[in-house]
Amino acid sequence: MLPKHPFIDPEDKAALLSRIDDGIDVLEAAKRSKIHIKSARRIVTRSHDIEIYHDTYDLPPPSLHERVTIKTRPRRNYIMSEINRN
Repeated sequence: MLPKHPFIDPEDKAALLSRIDDGIDVLEAAKRSKIHIKSARRIVTRSHDIEIYHDTYDLPPPSLHERVTIKTRPRRNYIMSEINRN
């Protein structure tokens, strides 16, 4: 099953996580949300990592919005040239 588009919307991620929270299996929730199963498993794994982080540091349970947000990735710092600095 192919995804609707190359990038998964936060609404689709939220729908997937809500279905899983309601007790639906990951495979069935991915089919209903029209998300590829590997992507669905990655989303669920990331969601569990966020929950474990909150438990580790005694934070309140993460909201659905926090579980759906995109993980920030470290980026290379761009070096500005002398011309751009001025």
